[in-house]
Amino acid sequence: MLENMTNNTSNTRKLSDRGHSELLAVYNDTVSSIAFFKSQQWNTTNYAVLIYAAVIGTAKIVLDAGYFSTIPFSILFLPALLILLYGLYILEKLESSLQDKRNRLEKIVLLFEKDIKDQLFDDSPSPSEKTTLIHFFRLIMSTGFLIDVSILFLWKCGAG
Repeated sequence: MLENMTNNTSNTRKLSDRGHSELLAVYNDTVSSIAFFKSQQWNTTNYAVLIYAAVIGTAKIVLDAGYFSTIPFSILFLPALLILLYGLYILEKLESSLQDKRNRLEKIVLLFEKDIKDQLFDDSPSPSEKTTLIHFFRLIMSTGFLIDVSILFLWKCGAG
């Protein structure tokens, strides 16, 4: 139904009551999916930073206990590296899903009547043109990793 309507955008035809309800349901689902994916990006980044802090906290406990020089550096480095790689992978998956939903929203907006479209979506950029925070999330993940590894390296050099 949606595909046929988007191909006939030059033909302004009225939607039936059922068509209106289906359009509203698809619109609401798409908007809530976008909100969900955005919150998941924030959650992924926040938990990565929390785990980075846990790695440093664990290393500090081991350092204070005097066992830091006997633990291989890789045992403390690997969790930080895994969090970085897995976090970036998850962020990419979420960004891809977010872009798919934005493209869907753009198609849905085309189906709104002209007067509603002009009032609600007048000056806003199209969903596919919106600036995303993916670069910010990547920067936070990478910076957290570099800080983690730098602290571990400095402590390892000082303990050995």
